[in-house]
Amino acid sequence: MKILFVFHEARLTGASLALFRVVSWLKRNSDIQMSFLFNEKGPLQQDLLSYGTTITWDTTLKYSRFDRLFRFFIHRKTSQQILLQRIQQENFDLIYFNTIVASDMILMLAELKVKKLWHIHELELAAKTIGIKKLNAISLVDCVVANSESTKSFLLEYGVDRSLISVFYPSINIKEIMEKSEHESQVLSILPIRDSFVIGSAGTVLERKGVQAFLILAKTIDRIYPFNNFKFVWVGALNGRDRIIIEHDIHKAELEGKVFFTGELSNPYPVYKSFDVFVSTSKEESFGLALIESACLGKALFCFTNSHEIERLVKSASNYTAAYLDVLSMGEGLIELSKDKNNLLQAGQRALAIAESYDEDEIMPPFLNFLKAI
Repeated sequence: MKILFVFHEARLTGASLALFRVVSWLKRNSDIQMSFLFNEKGPLQQDLLSYGTTITWDTTLKYSRFDRLFRFFIHRKTSQQILLQRIQQENFDLIYFNTIVASDMILMLAELKVKKLWHIHELELAAKTIGIKKLNAISLVDCVVANSESTKSFLLEYGVDRSLISVFYPSINIKEIMEKSEHESQVLSILPIRDSFVIGSAGTVLERKGVQAFLILAKTIDRIYPFNNFKFVWVGALNGRDRIIIEHDIHKAELEGKVFFTGELSNPYPVYKSFDVFVSTSKEESFGLALIESACLGKALFCFTNSHEIERLVKSASNYTAAYLDVLSMGEGLIELSKDKNNLLQAGQRALAIAESYDEDEIMPPFLNFLKAI
């Protein structure tokens, strides 16, 4: 079986990493021949060089108004034709698209007579911010994989035919995460968090991920629980503009030395291991990959209600939730949790038990059978 995997980006972000883990497991456990098409360059390309052929084709290519418009259209059309011919010649059995963002690539490759799968990770808020009309491309694919029951419910509400949708949750490699988390000394040399109670979170720095709520949480705890030893760490990609805004807010809120944004990390697990509690301030999550990775390291979990799948995961492991955007209630809960080390440990053990059900050796064999049956 030959599959072309289409990555909407090659950065170390949630959906791309989820697909990378699928590909890695298939490489080790199947005879599937794999190729990869990237919409932009990034670190994941290097990791996949030994897995199969990689192609980069930038659908966002633009010229300035001072360039000759005619040359632009000719170049774009020729590039697309060459790409289509190349893919057609490979005789793939399946093209595997990832995330709503991939809709542009689905449209571009629609004329190819190859079965197409679309793996969707988004819920309503994410879909609206990306462009919910992109989901119209579903009419061009043969099957849809939803990454959770929450995502399936959203797609059904949008009008997607139930018969098209199959649900497969993301998976994690618990053994690998445990091994990669063992470099804790490196974390302490970078982050001044020794002997602190560490509130951690992760995700691309976006408004819908609740970054402002995370900062307000830190300020709230500092106000209602003075002279505390709390530190706040966020792991995830952020651009230069967002970093300027965040550093501005940290300075204005007098949180310097208390709140840290690490940026994108190739190995985030030593940082996750340093957390006492993983807190999601996200407004919605279709799954919560970083949360379940922290859970497998035995970390207590805390989130807002009405945040969809991540709330289900947290409630499965504990009942550490606060009403949607109720930062004060979340802060009070974290303060109480910090005072009860035994309860904190037990919450982490419950979280680990939940995480074990998402190990790739549990999730991936049925998914491999599903791919072969398409």
